[in-house]
Amino acid sequence: MINGRAETNLGATVIRLIAIALISLGFGAAAQAQETNILAGVFTEAQAARGEEVYQAICAVCHGEDLNTVDDESPSLTGFTCNFSWNGKTLAEKFEIVRDTMPSGNPVVVNEQSKIDIIAYILGFNGFPAGDQELGLDLAILGQITVAPAP
Repeated sequence: MINGRAETNLGATVIRLIAIALISLGFGAAAQAQETNILAGVFTEAQAARGEEVYQAICAVCHGEDLNTVDDESPSLTGFTCNFSWNGKTLAEKFEIVRDTMPSGNPVVVNEQSKIDIIAYILGFNGFPAGDQELGLDLAILGQITVAPAP
């Protein structure tokens, strides 16, 4: 039988080893995540096309068919206003805003996949290049993608 002191030392050692393992995993994940910007082609043309369908059906009412607002309460999603409000932000920040607040008054009417597709459409409409991988819903990955000035 192990005495109380040995049990305490063993418990402390196990906790330290678990903490070291968790920290190591965290650093490994951080090292694997590569910060990039949207000029690297972070969405596909097919994804942007899906996003356009949903955008025109749901978002164009306020933000305009050509992404120029038709409503004083809604920002344009192209041009100077969009470039200013998106530049330097991460796609995680922009996605969370869209996910949590759009469409205004009823954000649950559009699912998260459609919302990330809409973001792909907005990026493509603004001249950012498509790539060979779709934007996903992983906030950690989206947090590594910085919005650069529009081309």
